[in-house]
Amino acid sequence: MVVSIDPVPPSITSVQDLSNSKLGPNNPAQPGDVLNLLVNGLALPGSTIAPGRVHVKVGGRDTAAGSLHRRMARRTQFSSSWMLRSRRRSGSVDSLD
Repeated sequence: MVVSIDPVPPSITSVQDLSNSKLGPNNPAQPGDVLNLLVNGLALPGSTIAPGRVHVKVGGRDTAAGSLHRRMARRTQFSSSWMLRSRRRSGSVDSLD
């Protein structure tokens, strides 16, 4: 018998602005903000990923990562930066996929 076990899919653990403040209901992102996503499980330790292969979907819009860096403290955690270009009204809520 052979059992194939897939790796756990990547997960976004935090969304921060450039001053490293966590975003949330009391600190929402605004169009034009550069955001940092902390993502666990994006790749195996020691592997590299081209930033163009990482995409974030906000409000149905697909956006490629502007940069991608491995976090030294956790070898499977990455930081991805990108600019929020949404033209949504302030206060509207979108999910990150």
